[in-house]
Amino acid sequence: NFVSYVPFIDRSQKGKLGKRRGVITKTYIGDQKNCRLVIRRNCSLTWGQTKCAISLLALAPLSVAFAFALAGLWPVVPFAGLELLALGLCFYHCARSAAEREVVTVSEAEVAIEKGRKQVEKKWSFNRHWAVIALDHPAGTWHPSRLFIRAHAQGVEIGSFLLEQERFALAGELRKLIGRGGSANVRPAI
Repeated sequence: NFVSYVPFIDRSQKGKLGKRRGVITKTYIGDQKNCRLVIRRNCSLTWGQTKCAISLLALAPLSVAFAFALAGLWPVVPFAGLELLALGLCFYHCARSAAEREVVTVSEAEVAIEKGRKQVEKKWSFNRHWAVIALDHPAGTWHPSRLFIRAHAQGVEIGSFLLEQERFALAGELRKLIGRGGSANVRPAI
């Protein structure tokens, strides 16, 4: 599970970290100039564990429904089935959204952003020298900040599902990786 005070897991220290699964994974490609950050939601259950949880949660309503059906109250069974269908759809939606990934690849020439689940669904590419990291703060304190990678008139929001401190850490790390971009736009958490 993700530990909030260790926002980045460096894959070169794999043996030292054990089985800890982070929200932001950092890997160097070749040398220290090329780096890939994989940003994903914190997922507490695998798909197999989710199916097991649904099965265990289904036992009680189904046993009660079949007990009522044996007593002659058979209309209870379809409603129990609808209840389990709604529960299964909620679990499926959560598991599907947990599979979302954002991959930021920083090379010597460009910054590439890819978003998707099992495959790349959207892709953006910016010249590294023109890329700026912008952390936009809302006027009120109720809304979270938004992290963008911008170049010219185009920008891509990344890390929208991260916590505030994780988003600030990601902005700082991206600023270090990209170089000069956006140092005035990144402010520490208050």
